[in-house]
Amino acid sequence: MIVLVVTGAITAIYLALLLRLWWQMTPVNRKAQALNMMILVISLGFAQYFIAGHLYNMSQVPVLLNDLDPLVPLFLAESAVPGGIAIFLRVVWKKTPARVQHLQEKVANRGKDSHDIIHQDWVRKISHVAQFLAIFAIDFIGFSILAAIFPGWGSFSFRKLDFWGLGGGDYLGFSWTWDGWANSTAFISASRLLFFNVFYCLTFFMLTSELCRHSRSWRYLFDTTVHKILRVEETPQIAGYAFFPAAYMFACIFLPYFAVLGLLAGGCLGDLASSQAGLRWGRHHFSHQSKTWEGLFAGMVVTFLASLLFLGFTLALVYLILFAFVDFCTEKPVPISDNILLPLMGILAFTLCSFLGITPAPLYLPGI
Repeated sequence: MIVLVVTGAITAIYLALLLRLWWQMTPVNRKAQALNMMILVISLGFAQYFIAGHLYNMSQVPVLLNDLDPLVPLFLAESAVPGGIAIFLRVVWKKTPARVQHLQEKVANRGKDSHDIIHQDWVRKISHVAQFLAIFAIDFIGFSILAAIFPGWGSFSFRKLDFWGLGGGDYLGFSWTWDGWANSTAFISASRLLFFNVFYCLTFFMLTSELCRHSRSWRYLFDTTVHKILRVEETPQIAGYAFFPAAYMFACIFLPYFAVLGLLAGGCLGDLASSQAGLRWGRHHFSHQSKTWEGLFAGMVVTFLASLLFLGFTLALVYLILFAFVDFCTEKPVPISDNILLPLMGILAFTLCSFLGITPAPLYLPGI
C-alpha cells in the first residue's frame, strides 16, 4: 500500500505540473497538444494500475527473498529518483538568467542550411535508436547467459523463477480485474516487466527534463543536448521526446514482449530512415505537410525489415501499413505526436490480430 501511495502521489504531482504547463500555453499550442496530453494522462494512470495489479498478484503466493518483492524498492526509486535529481540540482546548481539566455541561443542560432538540418535530425532521432539497441542488447545477452548457466531452464515451474526469466511459460495478457490478478498461478513475464520498468523510469526522467526546460530556475541533466536537438516549433510546447517512453510504457501493459520490441524496432529505425531519406532525397511532398513520399517509402521498407525479426512476416506487414498511416497523418491532419500514435495504433492492431489467432513469431528466437 505504501508503494502505491508514494508512486501515485508522485504521478499526481507530475500530472498537475504538466497540465498546468499545458494550460499556460497559447490557445494554438494548447489545441495542438490536447491529444498528446490526454494519452499521457491515460498512460500514467494505467501504469499505476499495472503496478497495483502486479503487487497484488505477488501478494497472493509466498515469494522468495524473505517475502520481499525486489520490485517494491525499484518502483519507488523509478518514481522518485528523477524528481529527486531535479530537487538536488535546484539546490546546488540553480538555473540562472544567463543560463536561460544561453540555452535559448542554442535553439535560435542553429544552422539553417540543409547539412545542419540533416545533422540535427540525425542527432534527435538517434537517441530513440540507442534506446532500442540498449534494450535489445540487454535482453539478448541476458537470455544467452541464463541459457548457458541453466541448460534445463525451460523445465522450471516455480512462479518466482519464471517471474525472473528463469522458467518457461506463455505471456499473459493484461488483466482487467482484481480476480484476474488474484490468480496465484499467474505470472507476468520477466521481459514484459523489464520493458515496463525501463520505460516507466524513462517517462519520469523525460517529463522531469521537460518541466525543468520550461522553468527559469530549475535545470536538469543534459539540458544543453536537449536544446541542441529541440525543433524550433517545439520550443513553446512539450517536446515530442517526452511522450516517446510514456507511449511505449503504455504498450508494455497491453502487448507481449516481442510485439513491443517489434514496435520499437520499426518505429525507431523506420522513423529515422523516413526523415533522413526525406531530407536528403525527398522531392515529392505530401499535399498537406512537408513530409515526402520518398521518405515515407524508405521508412516503410526499413520498418518492415526491422520488425520482421521480432514479429514475423504477417505482423511485420501489418506494422508496415500502420507506419505508413501514422507517418502520413501526423502531425497534420491529426494533431498528435507520431511517438504516441504509432504505439497506440500498434496496441489496437496487434490486440485485434491476437483475437484472430495471429501472434508474434520472432525469427531470432524460434518457438518463443
